[in-house]
Amino acid sequence: MIKMNKQILIIMLAILLVLPMVVAETTSLGKFSKDSCIDLIQTCNNCSYVNISSVIYPNSTQALGSAEMTKDGTMYNKSFCQTSILGTYIVNGYGDLDSEITTWSYDFEIAPDYDLTTASSSFYIGIIVVLCFLFIITLAGIKLLPTQDTRDTDGYLISISSLKYFKYPLGALAWGILVIISFVIFNFAEGYMGDGLLVSIFHMFFTLLMISAMIGIPVIFWFMVSKFMQDQVIKRMIERNIYSE
Repeated sequence: MIKMNKQILIIMLAILLVLPMVVAETTSLGKFSKDSCIDLIQTCNNCSYVNISSVIYPNSTQALGSAEMTKDGTMYNKSFCQTSILGTYIVNGYGDLDSEITTWSYDFEIAPDYDLTTASSSFYIGIIVVLCFLFIITLAGIKLLPTQDTRDTDGYLISISSLKYFKYPLGALAWGILVIISFVIFNFAEGYMGDGLLVSIFHMFFTLLMISAMIGIPVIFWFMVSKFMQDQVIKRMIERNIYSE
């Protein structure tokens, strides 16, 4: 029993000695902005060289393979500019500390150029609420406007309704508001979650809406002008009592 207690005590002392060393190895270079160039650094007093073995993206793919670091006294440096993905990057390297190959590792974070505080979060939420309200009001306006021209009790066309043309610009406005809502939600999510699947979905949704709006809104106005010109011809025929369906 005494021998077993001594073994347990030795194991516990070994853990206490090793744990600080392990914790010391887990370091961070800090937080940086997206698309910025970062100096990956390492210091070593007794090394003839220090190199990078890999830099890993937040999505676990490799951003940089084996690369030689530039020596300046005891400081070793390598510039890294592939920082388009938000999240935590892992840098692995090695050197010949006291003529023995020694590995090292640390991380750094690529974050948005802004941090969402409580005030800015409230601002984003307020903008989204206002835009959603405007979107609903716009849809309600489209629904309230007449779609058909004025007809008599027998169903014959007697006049052209001018109010129906307002449906087209309101439809384009609703489409534009939806694009802005998707953009704000994407930026809001990116600020909180960085890079992730949900943020990618929001970005894809915004991109699809933006592309469709660039095509669809001009088509809406073209259709409005075309309809207006056709109705002007019909209006003149009605005024001359020569229009028949």
